[in-house]
Amino acid sequence: MEKNAFRTVVEICHEMMIPSGMGEELQRQREMCIDPYTRVANRSKELVPMEVKTVLTLEKSGKGLHVATTICNQAKDHRVRVVMPTGLNTSTHLADSAFEVVKRNNRHNDTWTNPCGCERQQCFAAMEDETNGLLVANRGLYEYEVLADEENAIAVTLLRSVAEMGDWGYFPTPKAQQIGTFTLEFEVVPYAAGKTGEAFTEGYAFQQDLTAAQAGLSKAWLRKPGQVKPELVSGEMPLEMSFLRFEGEGIHLTAFKKGLEKNDLFVRFVNNMPQDEVLSFRKESWMKEVYRSNVVEEKGEVLCPDENGVYHVTLREFEIATFGVVK
Repeated sequence: MEKNAFRTVVEICHEMMIPSGMGEELQRQREMCIDPYTRVANRSKELVPMEVKTVLTLEKSGKGLHVATTICNQAKDHRVRVVMPTGLNTSTHLADSAFEVVKRNNRHNDTWTNPCGCERQQCFAAMEDETNGLLVANRGLYEYEVLADEENAIAVTLLRSVAEMGDWGYFPTPKAQQIGTFTLEFEVVPYAAGKTGEAFTEGYAFQQDLTAAQAGLSKAWLRKPGQVKPELVSGEMPLEMSFLRFEGEGIHLTAFKKGLEKNDLFVRFVNNMPQDEVLSFRKESWMKEVYRSNVVEEKGEVLCPDENGVYHVTLREFEIATFGVVK
């Protein structure tokens, strides 16, 4: 689709003939409230087309392969997922979860009875061994499974059509059958051993596109009466500028907000690594004072920068740290 000095874009199109749904015998079992674990049924013999269009984008400075898959779904009671064999030699993997990146076993233990081995993720799932790693970031795709017997593949659910809710009674969910056209996005990020924190940063960055804004013009509401175009504003924009600059292996910025009861700004970081890491951020010109705080924005220890105007704070493993900034 596109090939230039900055990126290459490839489109892959598939058309599959798949069963239109489950057979009539399953519907009878649903209405009879038969336990889901004991139901036996076949898929319908009627076939319907399912169109899948996948757009792969590889950018010159990109750290991963961006993928956008568009599915035109007309079938019920099925799941579509992308399976990525990693070939990595490890028995565990990582998944972004609430307040931490959790480590999980690739295989469930013997007490696991659910025939589905899926787990939950938020922003990404990753796997690494002593030499390499692979991270799969997503946007709103919260179900994944590690297939240990298929080269330790990471399988991410793109679309799941569900007919009912719950594991008792019969509560139909016709809108959850996901009939229609949907576009799902994910990114595949390979990384080297020891670059786990950088891979996490890429996984979180995938959640938001960069926002571009035109500079050099005044606001439209500042136009003079009868003026068609806003006035040009003179001056030069710096080539590099940042409101807040920070560094730290595996440390992620989770909040940047104004205080509820005072004008101080509050920034919150989380250390996603299983060991202590050092957070460093520069004292910008607009900062009068920086202090430790908590989730209810109470003032704690005042921080002191080093001779270069940089704050250094050690965050414990998986620690969430909040700082107040006096403007």
